[in-house]
Amino acid sequence: MLRLSLAVSLAVASFTGTVSAQTSLGTVVGNITDESGAAVPGVTVRITNDGTAAERKVVVGAGGSYTVPALPPGIYTVQAEMPGFRTDIQRNVKLDVNQTSRIDIVLKVGEVTERVEVSGVAAQLQTDSSTVATTVDNKKVVELPLNGRSFTQLTLLVPGAVGTGAAIFQSSGTAVSISGLRFEANNYTLDGVNNNETFFKSYGVQPSIDAIQEFKVQTNITAAEFGTGAGANVNVVTKSGTNEFHGSAYEFHRNQHLSSQNYFSEQAKLSIPVFRQNQFGATLGGPVWIPKIYNGKNKTFFFVGYEATKSGRGQSILGNIPTAAMLSGDLSRNFQGDAAPAIFDPASTRTVGGKLTRDPFPGQKIPASRLHPAVTAYAKTFYPAPNLSIPGSNYIDTRSQSLDGKQWIARADQHFGNKNILTGRYNLNDTTS
Repeated sequence: MLRLSLAVSLAVASFTGTVSAQTSLGTVVGNITDESGAAVPGVTVRITNDGTAAERKVVVGAGGSYTVPALPPGIYTVQAEMPGFRTDIQRNVKLDVNQTSRIDIVLKVGEVTERVEVSGVAAQLQTDSSTVATTVDNKKVVELPLNGRSFTQLTLLVPGAVGTGAAIFQSSGTAVSISGLRFEANNYTLDGVNNNETFFKSYGVQPSIDAIQEFKVQTNITAAEFGTGAGANVNVVTKSGTNEFHGSAYEFHRNQHLSSQNYFSEQAKLSIPVFRQNQFGATLGGPVWIPKIYNGKNKTFFFVGYEATKSGRGQSILGNIPTAAMLSGDLSRNFQGDAAPAIFDPASTRTVGGKLTRDPFPGQKIPASRLHPAVTAYAKTFYPAPNLSIPGSNYIDTRSQSLDGKQWIARADQHFGNKNILTGRYNLNDTTS
C-alpha cells in the first residue's frame, strides 16, 4: 500500500482584529487595578515573546481591562507601566495552544523606574472559557516513550480517553474515543488548519514528534469555532524558529533481540521472528541568516525537519490450509490428520420415502474427474504446503512485512512589525508498505 499525504498551509495573523475561525493562537486578558482595587485606565501593557522578541502593546481602557489576542504559543513577558506607579513585570508567562490566559496586575504607587518583577506566574483556574482542555507540552511529546513515535498515542493521557486501535490507512497511530463518543467524531487541526482524513475522519498529516511544539485536546466544546466535530478537538502546533538556532538529530532502533517471544512463534517452537525498525531524522530552526546579505533576527524565522521510518518484521500467524491429499480430492482426514466426517456426492441426490438423500463418496474421496482443472491449477500455484503440526493449526505464516516511510516539514514565519505575521508551512508524508 502506498500512502502519500501532502499539505501546504498559509496563514496570516493580524493583531488588529479578532480571530473567529479555528485557531492555534492564544489570548492574554486581564484587569489592571491599584492597591485599593480600583481600575487603572491608560496603563500601557507590553507583551513580549521571549523566543522571537515580537512585542505587542495595548493601552488599558476605561474599565481597567485589556485583551491581547492572536498570540502564538510560547513563553512571554508581560509588562505594565504608567506614570505614578511602579513598572510591574510578569516573566515566564506560559501561553499554550488556543489558551486564554488571565494575567491580572496590581500596580503599586511609585516611580516608573522602580520595578516589581514576578518570575514564574502560578497556574490559575481557567475562568474565561467553558471548554475543558488538556495540553500536552513539548517535554511530554518528546520525552515520553512512544512505540512508533506517534503523537496520537499521547491523546490517551486525556481524562476520559480510550484507545480504539490503529487509525485507518495510517502506518502508525491511535484512534481515540473521548468522553464516550466515537473516534470519528473528533476534529483534528494542524496550526489551526483542518487536518482531517475526510472519509474516515481520522487525522490527515501526522508530523514527527520532533516537529511538534505542543498540542491540546479540547473537550466539552461550546465555542462555534470548533463546530466541525461533536467529539474532541485535537489542536496540534508545529515548531517555529526563534532568535537562537536549535536543532536535533536522532535515531531510534528496535530489533528482535530487544523483544520478547510472541505466543504464536512459541507454540510453533520457532525462534523470535526477525524484526528491524529504525526511525531517524533531524530538525533545525532559527532566524533566517545569510552572511553579509540578510539577518532575519526578530523578523524572519524558519524550521525544517526530516524523519524516515524503515521497518521489517517477520510474521507468526497460525492457521489451517488444505493438505496435498485434500487438494487431490481425499477428504478422509482433517487438517490435523484425524478422521473426518463423511462427505456426500451432490450428483446422487434423490428422493426416498419423501426425503432427500445422497450417497457418500467411496473412501471419502472425490474422483479426479470431478475436480475442475482451473481450481486444481490455482491451488497448486497459490497454496503453500503445510509446515506445522500442532493442535488446531497446520501452518504458520512467517513472511515478513515491511514499512518504508519518509516525511518532510518546512515552516517559515515573517514578522511585519509587531502587528502582522505571515506563516507558511509545507508537509509531505510518503509511506510504502
